Amino acid sequence: NRYIIASSGELYLYQVERNDSLRSYRCQTVHQLTNETQASAPARVIVTEPQSSVPPRITHSNPFLVGKQKSNIQIPCVAQGYPVPSYRNEMLGMHFDLQSL
Repeated sequence: NRYIIASSGELYLYQVERNDSLRSYRCQTVHQLTNETQASAPARVIVTEPQSSVPPRITHSNPFLVGKQKSNIQIPCVAQGYPVPSYRNEMLGMHFDLQSL
């Protein structure tokens, strides 16, 4: 799946394609008790072709996260570059090499 919604509500598009620019995207929230909805203004994606090699640049990360004990948390690290960058995370000196989605 190329579309992932983070627990924070952010929508991530992976392996963006030209067809993604033909759609509009919007965020919609629903109040759990009243079912009242709120929607953002529509957003569009502009897809461009890379002209040459582009070094990786981290575009989104969060240095402080709060999680309840025994719950799951996501530690975002979003980067752009061409070719698509691979990721490496560290935890107390341990390295985790991950391939980008």
